[in-house]
Amino acid sequence: MLKPETIAIIKSTVPVLEVHGKAITTRFYEKLFKSHPELLNLFNHGNQKQGRQQTALANAVYAAAVHIDRLHEIMPAVKGIAHKHVSLGVTPEQYPIVGENLLAAISEVLGDAATPEILGAWEEAYSVIAAAFIGVETEMRMRRSISRGAGRDSASLRCRRKRRKAGTSRRFTWCRRTGERWHLSSRVNM
Repeated sequence: MLKPETIAIIKSTVPVLEVHGKAITTRFYEKLFKSHPELLNLFNHGNQKQGRQQTALANAVYAAAVHIDRLHEIMPAVKGIAHKHVSLGVTPEQYPIVGENLLAAISEVLGDAATPEILGAWEEAYSVIAAAFIGVETEMRMRRSISRGAGRDSASLRCRRKRRKAGTSRRFTWCRRTGERWHLSSRVNM
């Protein structure tokens, strides 16, 4: 959960994102592909050339900033993006790379306006947002792998407990059934 000060700082950047969002995401993709060219294959090259990918990311970052104190309101959009991520093979290990390049792009585009406080708040916010994506994508991968293998080993996966933690955080407890018994499979915090 984000501190009230962090939420206030993120919300204060909304007008800046409205004006400079696409410039930030354009610079982000330039940096990302230069430092990690292996990630280029995850993106539609036509959408990159047309600027659609940059616009889509700018809109997503803007929506996250606007709803930073109510992230549950953008979960339908997160789930839609997560479906795309899972289908493309995005992994949890790639989120820190994205975060690092996004913060660097914010710093470069905004210059001196990107104070240490603003960059620190965005680093915290990105961690929470990335955790939400990773949680949703992990759940999708688990469901997909179980549904593919269910016919072979008669195992099924079920969310046995969904518990609200502080703020918008959730904890999911997944269990796998083999025969008549349920076994703890994993716990995912998001």
